[in-house]
Amino acid sequence: MTVLTDARKLGISLTIAHQSLSQLDESMVSLILGNTQIQVFFRVSRQDAELLSKEAMNIVDQLYERDTHLMQEPEQKFTLSEMWEVAFHNLSRLQAREAYVMVKGIMDHPERMRTLDNPTGPQMTFPFDESYLSLPDMKAKHAHVRQELEKRIESFNREEELDDTEAPDDLEFFDSE
Repeated sequence: MTVLTDARKLGISLTIAHQSLSQLDESMVSLILGNTQIQVFFRVSRQDAELLSKEAMNIVDQLYERDTHLMQEPEQKFTLSEMWEVAFHNLSRLQAREAYVMVKGIMDHPERMRTLDNPTGPQMTFPFDESYLSLPDMKAKHAHVRQELEKRIESFNREEELDDTEAPDDLEFFDSE
């Protein structure tokens, strides 16, 4: 909790992600929502939608052009309870890869966005060959190579130990005193 409260003044950027706000206790939820500047809301449950839509304030502002089928009156006016219901509805029924983004202090209301799809790479196939060996078989087949490498490493280490015991020629001036 201390990191969350001091992160902004220390210049620390944190990414905090949860599937559900019920994973956190109420004090942690209020601490996170109160101290985060950029908030991204993907599809959430009804209970989380009630809290997050009130946190993001007026998600309903964008609905007049897009979701006219939700309007019950020809003048497109909502009562307060209807506004919140539409906001809950929109947060809990977002499509895959859609989210609302809110930047506190910069944006008046959240903007709806769509994330990029995962890039698809070239399809690679790996043909099975009967000559492939399992790991134990491969270790057994190449055991002689491992033993040879271990011998070389041991001889190399012994040569270094011998070099350390001999005095270098350029330090003879120490004996003159």
